[in-house]
Amino acid sequence: MVSSLMGVGMTRPLVSIGLAVWNGEAYLAKAIESILAQTYENIELIILDNRSTDGTSVICSSFAGRDSRVRYILDSEPRDVSQAFMKIMQFVLGEFFMVVGDDDEYEPAYIERLVDLLLKDPGVGLAYSGWGLINPDGSKVSQPRWQPSYKATDSTVCNFSRYLFFREPISICFGVVRTQLHRAALPYYVRPDQLGWNHDNLYILRLLSMARVDYCPDELFYYRLRDRVALYKLRGQYCGPEGTLKPYLNLVRHQISVKRVISAIIYESNFSRIQRGFLWALNQLAFLAYIVRPLAHPKNLYRMMRDAFAA
Repeated sequence: MVSSLMGVGMTRPLVSIGLAVWNGEAYLAKAIESILAQTYENIELIILDNRSTDGTSVICSSFAGRDSRVRYILDSEPRDVSQAFMKIMQFVLGEFFMVVGDDDEYEPAYIERLVDLLLKDPGVGLAYSGWGLINPDGSKVSQPRWQPSYKATDSTVCNFSRYLFFREPISICFGVVRTQLHRAALPYYVRPDQLGWNHDNLYILRLLSMARVDYCPDELFYYRLRDRVALYKLRGQYCGPEGTLKPYLNLVRHQISVKRVISAIIYESNFSRIQRGFLWALNQLAFLAYIVRPLAHPKNLYRMMRDAFAA
């Protein structure tokens, strides 16, 4: 391990941790406790409070008063999650950076194990771990389904093309990344339109176009299962239409926007001309896969036809 090779007394790189929160009092304390309990101690936790109206500010102020590594910032105006992380970067000082959710939890060795991977290989830009789920009853279970892993032994083209089809941001989006690389990819951490999100997938694709990734298979991160649509509605960030046909048409329009942004990422990359052409073709296939998949379920197809005739 890299940590055992570093001399006693040597200062390890600072890891900046960004936490954007809005009315997160239900699970916020547990999330912060799991970060402050990390075996890797050279961290700064930057909490941006998006004008919460519950007990969030009290919880954050309490932690900031007890631990000098915590910085609590009350935002000047409401903003969505992607805008919040743009704002957080104004305060980041660390060589490495990671995003945390206000309701997720981490094993104590999470940061140390991932930083070790980054220090071992300067060509690796992002490191992440295996993950599990926190059920509504608080129990923790292993990752529910198979998903591909992205390793340092794989090329950037291989990782990019694999992610292009699977697009599973958990838990790679919560890994530890080199701050300089994160800043370069951050312009893609935005919604491509107002019909959907996919900001996290676009951000990861931009990262994968610039650097290799490494993976720790141990289950060190836990993502909490919640009704995310209900949360977006509370924040006034969800306005999806009712029925089946209109949401599907919105999905198609949204995927067109996503495809265009991915094409821009491909052409901005340092891939060779042949590689860019290959990835462009894969992008077209992935687009078709994402708009055809909902039609593969007979019930969905029937409901769309029924809505079309009823319109």
